[in-house]
Amino acid sequence: VELAGPSTFGIGDSGYFGARIRNSDVGSYALSLVAWLIRSVCSNGMIFGKKNDTLLYRQHRGIEDTELDGMISDAFKALTNKRAETVSSVQKLHALKVHDPEKQLESFLRGQSRQVQEAAVVAYRQEENATAFGVLQAITRVAMSARNDPDRQYDLERVAGSYLDMALKAV
Repeated sequence: VELAGPSTFGIGDSGYFGARIRNSDVGSYALSLVAWLIRSVCSNGMIFGKKNDTLLYRQHRGIEDTELDGMISDAFKALTNKRAETVSSVQKLHALKVHDPEKQLESFLRGQSRQVQEAAVVAYRQEENATAFGVLQAITRVAMSARNDPDRQYDLERVAGSYLDMALKAV
């Protein structure tokens, strides 16, 4: 779901902001809505979810359609307000230099599998950018490479959101 036209969030960098809806027909996970950002300059996009920033989360239990409609409407209203915040966050990451991005990736991803750590370093080398944005982009590249396992992709998108939160604390 695309919310509006392109936003500029870095020198020569723009993207589209919208929402990703996740649902399970069998109740294995909840209905959720998170913000997403797709960079115009790359084909993999950039999706990340922040733990404390879920716009809609509803476990599969009985609910009236009108109540669900209201929850979805509220989520999209909140999403509209998140656009400026998300663009601002990405702009800050563009300006935040990282001394040794590969080392920061390995350190931040220490709790992930060695395969994820190594894939993130390889992803970073595809588009080297010695900023916090470059590190975030590497993590989201790994998440996008897990498209064949949507649950794993979602988990890695949350890891990217955690990195975003951590990096912004340094600003």
